[in-house]
Amino acid sequence: MEGTESSVSSPVLDGLTDDQRRCVHEYCAITNTEDIDAAISVLKAKEWSVQLALHAFFEPNSDQPTTQPDTSDTPQLRQRRPVRSQPETLAIAPVPQSAAVVTGFSWLPLLTWPFQLVFQLVIFISHILLSLVGLGHLITAPGIRFLPRQSSDEPGDFTRYFERTFGATHPPFFNGTYAQALEAARAQDGRQPKYLVVILWSKEHDNMDIFGRALAHADVTEFLGRPEFVLWVGDVAMASGYQAAMALGATQYPFIALAVQRAHVHPTMRQPRIRLEVAMRLNGLSPVQRRMNPDGLARTLVQMLRAPLERSERAERAARQQEEERREARRIVEMQDQAYQASLERDRERERVAREQAEREREEKEREESRVLELQKAEKMREQWLWAVFARLQREQGDKSTDTCKLNLRLEDGSREVRVFTADDLLQNVFDFVETRAVAAEWASKGMTPFGPSLDSIEEPVGYKHEYDFVLVSQFPRCVFDNRQMNLKEALAGKGLWPSASLIVEPLFEASESD
Repeated sequence: MEGTESSVSSPVLDGLTDDQRRCVHEYCAITNTEDIDAAISVLKAKEWSVQLALHAFFEPNSDQPTTQPDTSDTPQLRQRRPVRSQPETLAIAPVPQSAAVVTGFSWLPLLTWPFQLVFQLVIFISHILLSLVGLGHLITAPGIRFLPRQSSDEPGDFTRYFERTFGATHPPFFNGTYAQALEAARAQDGRQPKYLVVILWSKEHDNMDIFGRALAHADVTEFLGRPEFVLWVGDVAMASGYQAAMALGATQYPFIALAVQRAHVHPTMRQPRIRLEVAMRLNGLSPVQRRMNPDGLARTLVQMLRAPLERSERAERAARQQEEERREARRIVEMQDQAYQASLERDRERERVAREQAEREREEKEREESRVLELQKAEKMREQWLWAVFARLQREQGDKSTDTCKLNLRLEDGSREVRVFTADDLLQNVFDFVETRAVAAEWASKGMTPFGPSLDSIEEPVGYKHEYDFVLVSQFPRCVFDNRQMNLKEALAGKGLWPSASLIVEPLFEASESD
């Protein structure tokens, strides 16, 4: 029946009346179909008669019934259906219609009606006689079937009959049709599922009197009066009772069926499918039960109904436990998956941090290597520049000039150097002389340069700018000489230090502190 609730709100039903929607809902609920368009087409073809549509659904190879009743399907003497390999689910069988087929005028009925009247009288008298000796059910032979009667209030009619016959004390009968009882027992719209008990009554069968008194017994009334039961009682002579008899395959009466809801799980379904299945059936009373008194039969009925209920409850508890175990297993799997994902994320984060750290180390190493290369290149250019300046000073040392100055220089290491400079020299020459003292010592000791044995082949590197880290200072008076582009004579004569002077080589930081 799943899908019928959603079908009510289907846009296909918007153009139908309330009665037509009710017919569609009832047809889908009974046939367990979800094809709304097909249901509407069948109902339209049957002029919105649910019973005719159900007849066409359950008996697709038969024509619409005529005035001659079907002689092969009496509920009293139907052959027992073959055993099903699947659990028996509840459905509804169609009710044969007694509407006559309109035909043209014929003389045949006028000729045959006396014979039909005699035949019916014989059947009626035989039925009465056999009923007196308890064999009334034998008169319904194959080939003869009486059509069920229609009534607007079948449940009310049966309830009034039962109370007139057996008294007002009885279990609460469901006030509705068989289809409505099926719907009431199903778990839907938040309702708890209920157990459906179907009792089929035949006034023409034996042992109905003792069964009726047993049904009205206090034990049965108390047991079936519990809120978890839906008790539906139908007379097989009425339309709804006949439908239930056809659906449940009743062959003897009284007939009892207990239906419980069971969940069917399929790998393709996200949610289990809930169905009403017959858990117990009583097809007529056994010889032992026929000899019981009403009290014993009532206790037997309660025991027969209680046993499958207990089995169903145990199965339901087992199903709930399995579902809990499945949910717990899913929860554990989800937790494991979350833990795995968290661990994977941590590993990814560690890998990312390691990659970034390796990238930083690589960049730092490249920067350090580049810095070392730059320093080596700068040191090499500085060394080349020092040798080129030394070579230039060696060449200029031989120049003759009458206006000279003798400078006594105290170097940073405390040693002294004396050199004669001309009046045309700049302070730059003095700075270069001081800067090349280490190179001069290497030349004096080895007699060769890192760039070859000759000083003449050494040239100053292109693009190199030398930075001096010292200044020249005179003690008395104290003067700092740091303008290397100034003429040497002008710088010294202005301080009274020409043509002879003593200068001290001071590092830049010491000179700055002295100033």
